[in-house]
Amino acid sequence: MRRDSKDQAWKNVKAQVAERDKVCRLSRILTVQEFITLRQRAGSYLSQLDAAHYRAVSEMPELVYDPNNIVLLNHYSHSLLDDYKDPITGKPIDEETHNKWWERILKGNPEQYNYLLEKDLLRGENE
Repeated sequence: MRRDSKDQAWKNVKAQVAERDKVCRLSRILTVQEFITLRQRAGSYLSQLDAAHYRAVSEMPELVYDPNNIVLLNHYSHSLLDDYKDPITGKPIDEETHNKWWERILKGNPEQYNYLLEKDLLRGENE
């Protein structure tokens, strides 16, 4: 499912997520050292914010417009997480580590995390 500038529903949900998150959700939960490393590696992509789906649209298209399935992430880290790479270092990661990163990011907003937990949309992060 491709979203673009003509998709009003996508524009609306992105605005809603931007209003809720304000800044990159990953940046808010990093240690100082992690953030320094991220800033060095991401460069200008750190300030470019993407609406990132937790559950992939290809996996669960019914959640494409659900703001609880979307967070603001910097472009660098978003691209890496989508490719199963560490969102700071870019090194390949396994599914368990990928899920742990998402757990850290999502737990930064307990309401959103609890919604996903209640809807049984989390992938083993709460085990």
